[in-house]
Amino acid sequence: MGLYCIRRYIHHNEVFYSHINIALRQGLLLAICSLICLFLLVINALTWWSGILIVSFITLIEFYLSSQEY
Repeated sequence: MGLYCIRRYIHHNEVFYSHINIALRQGLLLAICSLICLFLLVINALTWWSGILIVSFITLIEFYLSSQEY
């Protein structure tokens, strides 16, 4: 957040709010993916193909959400 404030102070004419929303959404999806994989790892249910399925599902969600933006 500190770097955002510095960039905003230096570059007054750029719009960063849309970039922050995208970064927060991608960070949230990455955190959800990590938590699901860690949960499956704890209960000894994580295999390589289940991890690939989870990452693929999260990627499809991101593609859908990014295609809805104008």
